[in-house]
Parts: sequence; C-alpha cells; structure tokens
Amino acid sequence: MSAQSLSFFHSGIGVLFMLLASISINARGKHPIDSTMVVIQDLCWSPGDDAIYFSAMKVKRDYSDYQPSLWTIYRYHLENELLDVLEKAALNVAISPDGNHLVFAQQKGEKRVLVMTDGEGNNPYVISAMGSKCFAPSWAPDGTALAFNSDSTGNVEIFIWHKDSGKILRLTESHGHHAYNPSWSPDGKHLAYFLEKGDGNDQIYVIDVANGQSNQLTNDAFNNIFPGWADSETLLYGQGDKEGTTKLFKVSRDGTKKRWFNQIETFFGRESNDRSKVAYVDQKNGQIIVESTKRKKLFTIKLQK
Repeated sequence: MSAQSLSFFHSGIGVLFMLLASISINARGKHPIDSTMVVIQDLCWSPGDDAIYFSAMKVKRDYSDYQPSLWTIYRYHLENELLDVLEKAALNVAISPDGNHLVFAQQKGEKRVLVMTDGEGNNPYVISAMGSKCFAPSWAPDGTALAFNSDSTGNVEIFIWHKDSGKILRLTESHGHHAYNPSWSPDGKHLAYFLEKGDGNDQIYVIDVANGQSNQLTNDAFNNIFPGWADSETLLYGQGDKEGTTKLFKVSRDGTKKRWFNQIETFFGRESNDRSKVAYVDQKNGQIIVESTKRKKLFTIKLQK
C-alpha cells in the first residue's frame, strides 16, 4: 500500500494507517488480500479502572472498503469480561472524571463533529462542528473543560471548550504545522500533544494552558505520537521508526529521562489511574493487552473478525 493511498486520513490516524500498511504488507503471505482485520485507534480507562473504552473497526487488509462510518466505540468490563457497543460511526472517546459524560468524534455526513452524551451514550449533544473535522477530546481533570482538535483554521490546532459557558478558545498556533491529540496533565496545568511538520519525525510537546507556551520534549529521528500522562511528571507515548516498528516510551516532563517502557511494542498505551496496570494496542493481532506494570498479562480484549 502506498503513502498516496492513505493520504486522505488526518495525521493522527494517518500515522496509524502507515504503520498498519507495513504490517499488512508483511502479512500478505499468510492472509488473502480480501480478508478482514481489526484496526484499533485508541483506548482509555474508566475513572474507577473497572472498564476500558476503545475505538476500533473491521476492514479489509487493503483498506478498499474503508469509510469513516466503520469506526465503532466499545466498552470492555474487566470484572465480567463483557464487551458493549456504545456508539457507531464514532471514535476517540473520552470519559469525564466523574464518569457521567462521554465525548467522542462522530461522522455526520461529510463532517466529523464532537458529541457529548451521558455515561451510557444517551442524550447526544453536539459540542463543536468546527471545520471539516473535530476529534481527539481530552477532559480536564476537574471536568470543567475539554481540549480537542479541529482543522477549522486550515491547520489542525488545539481548542478548549469550557463546559459552563460553552465557549471555545484556540490554544495553539502551529504556523502551518499540525498539533495533534492533546492530553491533559493530572494537575490541570498542561497539555501534551505531538506536532507534525511533514518530515516524518513527529515530536512531543507540552503546552502551558495558562500562557500558551510550549516546550519540546522529544527531538530525534523517530515518529513520536499519541502522548498520555502517567502522572504529573511523566508521559507515555509511541515511538515509531521508518520500518514501522513502534515502542512504548516513558519520558519525564522536562524531557531529560526517557526509556522503553516494559519492553512493550505498540503505538498507543495508557496506564490505569491507580498506576497498577497498563493497557496497550497489539495491532498485529487486532487486540488490546492489559498487563500489570510488572508485566503479568491480565486480560486480552479481542474483537471477532
């Protein structure tokens, strides 16, 4: 699959599909070209760590049947190992800190809008329909605001929606580049994101919400994507090389300490709120693995093809 054939995806998802293209091409000796595979975009933990929410779709290995409506949001209950379908034609789910609201990106015709519902996916309300697409929501830890992406300025930028007033304010000014996938720090003072400049070497940044000043955490020849906070001083992110191999890295907020986390190979992983577990995407097998932070496998979340 060529890069051109994947160019219609936005970069946050485009990075994912380029990685999957490599996996799919390498696997064609074992799988017929018209067989389906499961693609998982992201995941997050419930506030009480008793469930995992994630976006996934079933698609042909050559992506010839892809359309945005294939994305579906699922919820996996760890206690009874049950899997719910929460929302169709939707992805990028975020749960409010009190668990009472979900926010996700949903396809509405040619646009991708940001929708809020109650905790079970009922009573939908459109928060934003700016530009052609809104996506990648992240709740502030006190539940009063929501960061998200929109392409309404021509570039992908980070905006903040204030729950009480409904006002939306722009946070980033990326000067022709794209600021993707904001993640709010536990202290509510910063957002992590990755910046795409078009050179194939996306880098992780942290921005101060109060003054809009950004600091660069990574500066290397890798694709550094999908940052998420482990705690107020540490982040997890995926690091991809030119061959499509991805590893889960942990880095200090000042960028001085960086290590491969638990030898995990993935583009997307998140620790539980109590820091006792980590869930990550095993894209080669179309599943999510849940382990203790000491590498004991606890759960495997797998969709039927």
